[in-house]
Amino acid sequence: MRVEVSGKRSWHALCLNNVWIVVSRVVRIAAILGGVVIMWGTMTARRVRSSARAAKSNSGFTLTEVMIASIIFLIASLGFSFGLIAALKTQYMASDHYAAMSIARNRIQRARSLNFDSLGLLSESQLRVDEFGLQSSSGRYYRTTSVTNYATNCVELTVGVNFTKPDGATSEVPVSIKVLIARDM
Repeated sequence: MRVEVSGKRSWHALCLNNVWIVVSRVVRIAAILGGVVIMWGTMTARRVRSSARAAKSNSGFTLTEVMIASIIFLIASLGFSFGLIAALKTQYMASDHYAAMSIARNRIQRARSLNFDSLGLLSESQLRVDEFGLQSSSGRYYRTTSVTNYATNCVELTVGVNFTKPDGATSEVPVSIKVLIARDM
């Protein structure tokens, strides 16, 4: 990309050639830092060679080119890091939600195995339990079970489980399961 005006290169053409050299070097440095191999087309290679000849074939990279390439690499790395952190937090929350759901289902299963007249004994409020649903002072889950009369010979059993988030706060909305259990006739 060389522009000549009456045998002499204009100032504008020199600036364009220098900008092209800087951009091509920054792209090459970014490719090297990122571990990416860029295949240059023949036209691009000719432009780079002719620009390099025009600049009296200075070899190496300038400090500005290295800094710009480093900044581009840093921005890409930060974006990847933030994405990875968000994915790990989501996985952690999904794991806690699954464990809370298992605790609630196990409580319902336990209630179904009991005698109908003893279901009222299952009521509890914010009982601290571990990931297996066993009472534990160091558990990360809080289970609430309520038993209410729904109709004659039928009760509604509600199990809600809150869990401690990574930041130490308790989940706002519990994982909740409701079932109706009838007396065997």
